[in-house]
Amino acid sequence: MKKFQLILVIQLFFNSSILFSQNFFFYYGVRGGPNFSNLLRDPNFERRNYEMNMFYHAGMYINFTFRTKNALLDRMFAFQTDILYSQKGAERNLDGFLYRLKLHFIDVPLLAVFNIIDRFKGDRGLTFKIGGVPGYLIAAREITGRNLKTFTLQEGLKNYSFGLQAGAGAFVEDFTIEGKYEYGITDMNSVEGGPMVKHSIWIVALTFRLSNFGNKGSRMKQLKPLKDLLKD
Repeated sequence: MKKFQLILVIQLFFNSSILFSQNFFFYYGVRGGPNFSNLLRDPNFERRNYEMNMFYHAGMYINFTFRTKNALLDRMFAFQTDILYSQKGAERNLDGFLYRLKLHFIDVPLLAVFNIIDRFKGDRGLTFKIGGVPGYLIAAREITGRNLKTFTLQEGLKNYSFGLQAGAGAFVEDFTIEGKYEYGITDMNSVEGGPMVKHSIWIVALTFRLSNFGNKGSRMKQLKPLKDLLKD
C-alpha cells in the first residue's frame, strides 16, 4: 500500500511538472543600478525638507512568464520578484550643516509584468511593471560633514517598509534597461507625534538574464515570426 502511494505521489509530481512547463517558464538573472532617493516629510513640519540624493541597489530576480496558445497573447503576462540590497535616504541642509541620511534595506519587490513583444524579431520589446515592495531595514546612518553617526533601529526609525512601484523598460535578448518610481506607503518615523517620513525613489536598473527553465535559448527567441503564428 505504501509503495502504491509513493508511486502515485511521484506520478502526480511528474504530471504537474509537465503541466507547469506547458503553461509558463521561468528565468532568473541579476540587476543593479542607481536609486535617486528622497524622503517626503510632513509639509507642516517647521524644519526644512530633505532633498534627493543618489544611492544604488543590486541583487537577483526571478521571472515567471505565462504561455498561451493564442499567438498574440503568448508571453505577454508575467510575474517577477526580486531580492535586493537597496540603499535609500536623502540629504538636507539645516542651519548651515549638511545631513545625509543613508538607509540600508533588503527589498523583495512583487511585480505584475506586461510585455509588448516584437513578433517579427521575437527577442526584443517593451516591458511594464507594477506592484508592491516590502522591505526590511538592516542599518541606518547619518553623515554630518566628516563625522559618521550610526543609528540603531530603535532610535526613531521603523525596521520595515512597504511601497508601491511602477515603471517601464526595453529589452533586447537577455538585457533589459528599465526605470521605475517607488512611493513609500509606510511612515518610517516611529517617534509618536513626530513628522511623517516616507520614501520617494526614482530607480534605474540594468538587468541580465542568466538562465531559464522550460524555454530553451533566449527568453524570447522561441517565438515564431508573426506571419508563421497566424498560419497555425
